[in-house]
Amino acid sequence: MRFHFVLILLSVMAGPAGAQPAAKPRAVNLTMREGLRFDPPRFEAKPGQELILSLENADSTHQQHNLIVVQPGSRDKVAQAALTLGDKAIALAFVPPVPEVLASSPLLDAEKSAVLRFRLPDQPGVYPYVCTFPGHAAVMFGAIYAGVPMPALNKDPHLPAYASQSGLAGGGKRPFVQRMFLPDAGPAAIAVALPGSWNFCWDAGTCRLRYIWQGAFIDAGAHWAGKGAELAVLDGKPWWQAEALENPARKAWPGMPEGIPRFLGYRTTPEGPVFRYRIGSTEITETISASADPSGLVLTVTADGSRKGSLLLERRPP
Repeated sequence: MRFHFVLILLSVMAGPAGAQPAAKPRAVNLTMREGLRFDPPRFEAKPGQELILSLENADSTHQQHNLIVVQPGSRDKVAQAALTLGDKAIALAFVPPVPEVLASSPLLDAEKSAVLRFRLPDQPGVYPYVCTFPGHAAVMFGAIYAGVPMPALNKDPHLPAYASQSGLAGGGKRPFVQRMFLPDAGPAAIAVALPGSWNFCWDAGTCRLRYIWQGAFIDAGAHWAGKGAELAVLDGKPWWQAEALENPARKAWPGMPEGIPRFLGYRTTPEGPVFRYRIGSTEITETISASADPSGLVLTVTADGSRKGSLLLERRPP
């Protein structure tokens, strides 16, 4: 009987067979901005997860906005339904009483805020959010990715055209430097967008180049929407990546002294940043720039003001 009692107790503690622990609530800051846009234009969540959206109308043109979360594929239908509300529209805050609406905010005046708390359905999918104030829905919308992969920002069919720049660090400006949590890098990572379409990750913690990719710069929407711990998203996979402890600067300058590097900062130039660090008593600068031909980038090392060497970084096989 004692053994039988223990089995029952363990069963109760474990819960129903196959049950998964509920995901913690996801808190997201969403801002309505000038130009009829949501910031961020998208974010990730889990199916069935409770969301706490802190909304702020920071539109400098002082327009009113709302936010409606709807079922996948129903954004246009809900927006059209909002246009048929007639004299009930203001009382309903331009939220149509249709089953596709999952959650909605009040109509917010400029400089006003609200908190919207609700639970996503259990079905994975892309759940749109949209402002249905008259004339806004055509361009003022975003997307919640719940349990489905999030594509590159500039290839996302669920976002308005402007979003390829609004969530992109630097807004398309090149050259541009952004400290950011990046995949496959330490917490002191620095993302750099060079002129053209070159991008690279330089790790200020270990003072070395980590990887290079081409295309759009980093999508930092998830990082800015959350508590700052989310990784930025790259536009595609790196085509060159350092091996585990490889420091390509040592290949450019085989005589580099041994020791632990100490990061001294960087300065910006029209061609990109110049990184500075010290090993022992030697001050070293490192630049990564486009090569004369389109085959790759060139890493150049100087020490105490004297050029020591360079290395062509070409595409590596996966």
